[in-house]
Amino acid sequence: MKRRTIPIYRLAVYFSNSEDLARAFLKAHGQDEDEIDELMKDINGLYYSFEDKNDKTWRMMCVFNGDPSVVAHESVHAAIDIADTLGMTINFENSEPVCYLTQWFFETMLELYPPRPKPKAPAPIKEMDGAA
Repeated sequence: MKRRTIPIYRLAVYFSNSEDLARAFLKAHGQDEDEIDELMKDINGLYYSFEDKNDKTWRMMCVFNGDPSVVAHESVHAAIDIADTLGMTINFENSEPVCYLTQWFFETMLELYPPRPKPKAPAPIKEMDGAA
C-alpha cells in the first residue's frame, strides 16, 4: 500500500494494485475476515473508507486488473466520499471540487500503478489465391 495525501484537504489515502496487500491492510486495521471476504468478492477494484476501533478513518483505493476504466470508476467513488466527508454539497453548480478530486485520484493511481498494456490481437491469416 502506498500512502498519498490529498492536497489542500490533507486527508491520507492508501493505494494498491494487489488484492493480498489490500486484504492485509484491512485486517491490520481491525476489519473482520468475513467482512473482508465479502468486500473483496469478485471485484476488479474498490474504494473503501472505514473507521477502526479507535475511531480513526482509513481510506484505500485499489485497482487489481490495471484497467483505466476501473481507475476512473473508483476515482468517482473516492471523490464523492471525500466531498461527503468534508460536508460539500454535490450538484452541478458546485461540481468543480468533485471533478478536481476525481482527477487527482485518477492521476495518482495511474502514476503509482501505470496501466498494463493490453495484449495484441494475433494478425489475421491471409488467404492465398490459387492455393491447391
